[in-house]
Amino acid sequence: MTLGMPKAGTSLLLKGFAGASVPSSVKVKNVRVLGSNQVIKWKETPEGLQVETPIMEGDKAISFKIECE
Repeated sequence: MTLGMPKAGTSLLLKGFAGASVPSSVKVKNVRVLGSNQVIKWKETPEGLQVETPIMEGDKAISFKIECE
């Protein structure tokens, strides 16, 4: 979840998914934004999960749903 609404296309790094923070058996399968059908660009990096923010209305927050295998 973000605090506030980042600009569309902003790259966020979720450090809680950094290599040593997550067991090697856990793999991210998909990332979505709750309340949206937009396709989210994302990738796993050694530094964490990099997510590109979508175009959203409002100014409160974005909540991501991260599906893992």
